[in-house]
Amino acid sequence: MTVEHAVLSVPAHFAPTLWSEPRPAWPGASGLHELLLAMLDEVDHPMLLVSAGLRLLHANRAASRRLRAGDALRVENGAVRAASDRDTALVASAVQGASARGLRRLVRLAGPAAPAPLAVLPLVPDADVALLVLARADAVEPLTLQCFAQSHGLTGAESKVLAALCWGASPQDIARDQGVAMSTVRTHIASLRGKVEVGSVGQLVRRVTMLPPMLSSLTAGLAFRPPVAG
Repeated sequence: MTVEHAVLSVPAHFAPTLWSEPRPAWPGASGLHELLLAMLDEVDHPMLLVSAGLRLLHANRAASRRLRAGDALRVENGAVRAASDRDTALVASAVQGASARGLRRLVRLAGPAAPAPLAVLPLVPDADVALLVLARADAVEPLTLQCFAQSHGLTGAESKVLAALCWGASPQDIARDQGVAMSTVRTHIASLRGKVEVGSVGQLVRRVTMLPPMLSSLTAGLAFRPPVAG
């Protein structure tokens, strides 16, 4: 079923120049709009566009998953809400400051296991909107890790150790969770460092967590695009 999308009208003099002439021949304004939405869906940080009154105008695919989970933010009657009234008030205040005065803030929301930092950012002047950006749910996307492992010729066991390291596990944790000896884990880590050509576990983890995101196509089409109010 086709869904009409809420489109924010921005004054032309605020629109940035994205490329120099001659511009590519896009299939009309609606086609470019769809391409921009698809581009946002490939970003692994949850990103939400909200009005000054916290009405949700758009959420990319990563944000839609977080909203459905409801761990830090959720949607009620078309508006974004936090886990508590106190946190919702903090978000509303930060959004008001961003949309009215161009202020940037980092709000600390309550989460199920740990605090969830939320960046509240202004976009264009006089638009009465703000951008909300949550931290990524995982240190690295599984597909990104899989492609990295393939490009470096990692074995299945090495890939599992690398994933655990990226998610904060210690070698002792990995040995216990995978039911192997510490010497086996150390051997895998030494092999990983050699194949990736880094000098330490810290450099190895940084190399992976700084990779560009590659989101699985299995979750395509889940972005939240509220219908235009009639």
